Amino acid sequence: MWILLLMFALTCVVGAALIRPRPAPGRHADDWSDVIELPPVPKSLEGALVARLDDGVITRSQYLRAMEQLAARDDERHPLSVPPEAG
Repeated sequence: MWILLLMFALTCVVGAALIRPRPAPGRHADDWSDVIELPPVPKSLEGALVARLDDGVITRSQYLRAMEQLAARDDERHPLSVPPEAG
């Protein structure tokens, strides 16, 4: 009876050790607190400009000048056409 109980306890301990999640190779279990989540990468030129402005890489006037140039280039590539008046 004691042997059966000892075998059951040993099986539970081994099973728990196999199921328990392990940290990635090269990391210690207590290193998970310093994981930093990176912001998403901008997918447009406007987003990249905002990110650079937010990081302090460019000034507000440089940002405004770049947005003006972007708007002018967009206007040349895709001019806005006004529909004729119905009347």
